[in-house]
Amino acid sequence: MIVKSHSELKVFENNGYKYIYVYYKQKGVILRYNTKYIYQKSYCTTENLFNSKYPDYKKCNENILELKRKVNEYITYKQGFILHKLNQKELNDWVTEKATKGVLGHYNFPSETKVVDKKKKLLDYYDDFYEFKKKELNNRPSYKDYLSLYNALKDWEKMYNKSLVFRDINSEEFMVDFCHFLSESRNPDIYLTGGGLNDNTIHKRISSLKTFLNWVEQKDYFLFKRSVTKFKVAKYDNDIIALDKADLQTLLDLNVKNDNHQKLIDLFVFNCFCGLRFSDLVRLKPIHFKQDEDGDYYVLQENKKTNITVNIPLQKTALSILQKYDFKLPKFSSQHFNREFKNVLEEYELFEEPIIKKRRVLKQNMDYESIRRKHISSHTCRRTFITLALNANVPTPNIMAASGHKKLQTLKKYGKISQNKNAFRGMELGDKTGSN
Repeated sequence: MIVKSHSELKVFENNGYKYIYVYYKQKGVILRYNTKYIYQKSYCTTENLFNSKYPDYKKCNENILELKRKVNEYITYKQGFILHKLNQKELNDWVTEKATKGVLGHYNFPSETKVVDKKKKLLDYYDDFYEFKKKELNNRPSYKDYLSLYNALKDWEKMYNKSLVFRDINSEEFMVDFCHFLSESRNPDIYLTGGGLNDNTIHKRISSLKTFLNWVEQKDYFLFKRSVTKFKVAKYDNDIIALDKADLQTLLDLNVKNDNHQKLIDLFVFNCFCGLRFSDLVRLKPIHFKQDEDGDYYVLQENKKTNITVNIPLQKTALSILQKYDFKLPKFSSQHFNREFKNVLEEYELFEEPIIKKRRVLKQNMDYESIRRKHISSHTCRRTFITLALNANVPTPNIMAASGHKKLQTLKKYGKISQNKNAFRGMELGDKTGSN
């Protein structure tokens, strides 16, 4: 069998610019080394070298070809080993000569292959990874997906009566089978997870798994196939549930005799005018409420998840609720709040209109009919806030400053624009309001 040992020059985008890279691919292993030369089509040949129009093109091409020679040298050297494993970090060290030079003119890497404890199984390594993510994220809502993945992998081992090792998951077939496993319902009394996941949640589990695989590779424990590390599950856009002004007024007008129920309603409505994540809402203290030079109140708080400071002007409805509790809002855990608030909606028979909920499992649409209140939770407040702001034509930068979103696309996914039926009336035949 002929083994490919020479690289080629290709163009890839990096931070908005196209660069000329030295590129090599063999049996699913890909190496890329950035020459740091920006690709310019009118100044480059079909081989991705510079033509005579480019200033000092000969010197530039010499530098590029020298980098290409070093990449080829590394590949040839590694293929001299029976169990050679090409490694991007090693290549970077080789080309930049950070490694120590041996007596035979070769480069000796301190950890050519890391000794892996053969007694440790995949989930033993996952334990180490999970502890690392907990320290790195330092926020339970942020690392709970990694715990969910751990439980799903435990359930896989239980179902198939086998302890997983790295080579067991190093195939696209495993990734496909694992997606099917996540989509299938299981008895929660026997297993840690109930399964029955839709494609959006499966996407989360696979993303968490790929983060783990990347950590494993960075630790030099194992090198996974590219088809595994690049495996994807497509997400789908789900209809968001958001309340409108009339819905909020309905909540405020309720004749509630249970004090605890009233606190739940007040906290929910207040946050529909603030749009905070629940983890940030429960951290609010009087110190977070400020007054500007006009005497208007606003919330100034650092977002726990992203460390972004949000600035949220308080409207009259929110301020009246805040003053009712002397700027000390009721405190609940998210689990307690969501459970009890659903009970409140059910007791008062609110928001019972039927809706169609999207659901896609393994690319198959499985939409179903439900009632709206079943899909209202603490997170509905954030969606409602953004929807109310968008429909009130609040400038997008101001909404993002209040919500803490960095990307406009993410913000838009939270909002639900009301259809402007009056604008469409200009399409009617005989209606001159839409004519030029």
